[in-house]
Amino acid sequence: KNSGIKILFVEDDRTAGKALAEAFSRAGFDTKVCHNATNAKRVFQTEDFHLVIADCMLPGENGVVMSESFREIAGDNFELVLTSGVFKASSFARDSIARTGAKHFFNKPFDLNEFLEACLELISGNLEEENDPLFELVSEEAIGSESMQNAIENTGTIQGSDLILLYNFLSCSELSGRLQLVTNTGVQSSVDFYNGSISNVKVADKKSYFGILLIENGFTSAQDVQEHLAQDNDKPIGLRLVESHTISPHAIQVVLKQQMSIRLSKTIQEESYEFTFEKHETPIRPLHMIEPSELAMLTNDWIDSKLNRDSLLRFYIPWMEYKVLLNDNKNRFEQLKDLPILRVAPQIFKHIEKNKSLHELMALSDVSDLEFLSVIHFLVLQKMVVFSNKAGQQRSLAHRMKYLESLAEGIEEKDYFQVLGLNQEARDKEIERAYFDLAKIIHPDKLERNAPDELKELTHHVFSKVNKAYETLKLKASREKYLKKLSMGDAEELLDAEQKVADGEALIRRGEYSKAYKLFKEVFKMKSHRSDVPILLTWALLKAPTPKEKAKTIAKTAQALLKKIPPEDRHQPRFFLAKGLYYSFIGQHDKATQHFVNAYTADPSLIEARREMIRAQRKAEQSHDRSKTLITKILKKMG
Repeated sequence: KNSGIKILFVEDDRTAGKALAEAFSRAGFDTKVCHNATNAKRVFQTEDFHLVIADCMLPGENGVVMSESFREIAGDNFELVLTSGVFKASSFARDSIARTGAKHFFNKPFDLNEFLEACLELISGNLEEENDPLFELVSEEAIGSESMQNAIENTGTIQGSDLILLYNFLSCSELSGRLQLVTNTGVQSSVDFYNGSISNVKVADKKSYFGILLIENGFTSAQDVQEHLAQDNDKPIGLRLVESHTISPHAIQVVLKQQMSIRLSKTIQEESYEFTFEKHETPIRPLHMIEPSELAMLTNDWIDSKLNRDSLLRFYIPWMEYKVLLNDNKNRFEQLKDLPILRVAPQIFKHIEKNKSLHELMALSDVSDLEFLSVIHFLVLQKMVVFSNKAGQQRSLAHRMKYLESLAEGIEEKDYFQVLGLNQEARDKEIERAYFDLAKIIHPDKLERNAPDELKELTHHVFSKVNKAYETLKLKASREKYLKKLSMGDAEELLDAEQKVADGEALIRRGEYSKAYKLFKEVFKMKSHRSDVPILLTWALLKAPTPKEKAKTIAKTAQALLKKIPPEDRHQPRFFLAKGLYYSFIGQHDKATQHFVNAYTADPSLIEARREMIRAQRKAEQSHDRSKTLITKILKKMG
């Protein structure tokens, strides 16, 4: 990676110039030495250099005057270090730095290691690690099977949240084969693909959702399921129900696909995975599959429930300067335009057509960062948009300020893993990747000299946090020490969260919903809390006394909370109860009744579900009666 960095040495002492150049060459840098200002100017005018190291005492024109002329030619597009064995007065050094914009002035003789370290720090902003091939696919208009296999082989490890990208890109490539996933602790999962569709998912969690899914879909009753489970029979429950003519074979196919979707969703957790892909040359067509359009719907849910603003922002920070281009895939948009995530897409598409960079689109957007980046992520994963191959040269200071402010938001409260956008299972390679992705954009050396002081201060503030996180996590010993420290804090917070949840549940049982809502809201803001907290929060919110003028806001808040429940957690009794309360709140009593029935069927001890079911049924009947009366009146008027 250093070979792309060019350094010019201007030194009249040939021995010293050669020694310095060799020291940098051994580190892989591209070096050139000139022994006077005349030759140096000629070389500088024909080549681009990242760093110039110039002696102040040169034959003919001195190094300070020469460096001033370099600034006239290239402005701030290079770094400068001055050296001198003659002019050692501090006043001369200060004056030379002010005139030339040099970052350092070294008096000879100097310590070579200290000198190298200072120079490397200056150019570290240019040491751009290449993105892993998998993530480079965001700029590919189409993903072929060969490029997909190459990306997998040369990436190797992945964060759980990035499996969403991997699944979608494998689907786009239309490969057939088995994706094998292994966690840090050796837990294995596998996902089978057939020509871009997902045909089988195996996870360590063997929990079956078959019975509850049959009931949810209205294919059978809880009583039928319990009766057939109680039989002394080794056959699968689905086959027993078919043989007894309780359900049709079609119902089994529907439910098996839904169960596969739940298992697939379970792999997208706070984990780090090693992954491989074994291609199948002559695959046999499976009986049931998750088709690409169904995967798109799952992706909508995953982005809503498993990704937050910080994770999306960190993913797209390296792409901020790249143009977002419409891909030749408008048919895909027509197929998916009714998905909830694309409700703001027409506005975003309108701006994309203007050939703008990601940060320009973000500045133009009239929705929140989370909503904007969620839509962009979905469009990227569906190959409806792609990024340009090269970053733009024009960098808006205002846009940079905006996304730096976004990164800085809450950074003091985040742990080092969160600062880098990682989970605590992250491996060495992922830590390195996350750091360089951020450093390429927010390194202080990327700033122009005329940048506002406010931007400089914010850049240094954010980068110092990012750098501290990287320095702590990059070495295994310091990372393990930090993890122990974190675990102690997490354990205390978890105990606090559990106590607050228990207190909140007691308040719900007493009907004190407003107090329960306040407690659950505190827990929801904590880093360590149970996955069902958004369900409890929704429950308390919708049952608390509601002023009429706030009803729309509360309904919108409840809807947003329910979207935060991952697909695999949407089949528990309390989720049905919360969803039923939402439908009841917005006046859809038939839907509310069905969800309360599902909740009570799944857990007969959930008395609240039975009470709400009776209320909803009564309201639904009243609504139907009013409708019948209205229709009768209309018919009478029509004669």
